[in-house]
Amino acid sequence: MTEAFDDRVERLIATLDSLVGLLRASDQEFWADWIETAREQIQRRDPSGLDYLLSAYGGMGSLNDLYLGQDTDCFDALKNDAWSSSMELRRELLRP
Repeated sequence: MTEAFDDRVERLIATLDSLVGLLRASDQEFWADWIETAREQIQRRDPSGLDYLLSAYGGMGSLNDLYLGQDTDCFDALKNDAWSSSMELRRELLRP
């Protein structure tokens, strides 16, 4: 894996750290634990962590349905950044 790839993984990890902090501050322990689990897998360079993270975004009751009041704009920015970074990294890993 290239240095650029590793830099993007580290950026994603930093985004996930911020997301976990915001979720914990908002008493959203379920989602904070979910994101933290994905973060730990991704930090170990386990590609299944990307799939686990992305699975939080679909369906009813998903991370996309969460509303954090006054923190919603920050939450949405972090959540969207994590999703797009994860999709990009996943595509790169799956490329033949």
